[in-house]
Parts: sequence; structure tokens; C-alpha cells
Amino acid sequence: MPSIAGFTQVRAYQKLRTQLAQVKQQHLRQIFAQQPTRAQDLSVRTDQVFYDFSRQRLDAQTVKALTDLAQERDLPASIESMFSGEKIN
Repeated sequence: MPSIAGFTQVRAYQKLRTQLAQVKQQHLRQIFAQQPTRAQDLSVRTDQVFYDFSRQRLDAQTVKALTDLAQERDLPASIESMFSGEKIN
């Protein structure tokens, strides 16, 4: 499992910070006006829960940057470790 030390130094984190700085400049009204299907595109419904990320300042590039960071930090392996009962903290 990757160490938290140096987390802010990894390339994917730096790209995410840059992306967030760009998206932070936009007002949500402007974002919704530019993306008419935003609510549908950034919502997920399960049997019991509805997740709506459309009112967050993120876009497809931000989601990609988050996904890249998760992959670079090997998040799937960390999740597996947690659910298998390994000590993670």
C-alpha cells in the first residue's frame, strides 16, 4: 500500500491541483449554462441512494484527474487491503 508521505508531490496530484484551480474560477451558473445535461451526466442512482455531483465545481477533466490520482496511488489495492482486514493506519 502506498505511503501518504510525498502524496502532494506525485504528478497526478499536481495535475489535479492545476485542474481545480481552473475550475474554481467558474461560477456554477456559468457551468450549468455551458453544460445543459450536467445534472444527468454527473448523477448516479442506486437502489437506495442518489448521488448528485453536478453542483460541485468539477468537470470531465477533473474527474479524469481524480481517476488518474487514484490509479497512481493504487487506490484499488488499498481498498482491497481495507476490506480484507489489513491494518491500514
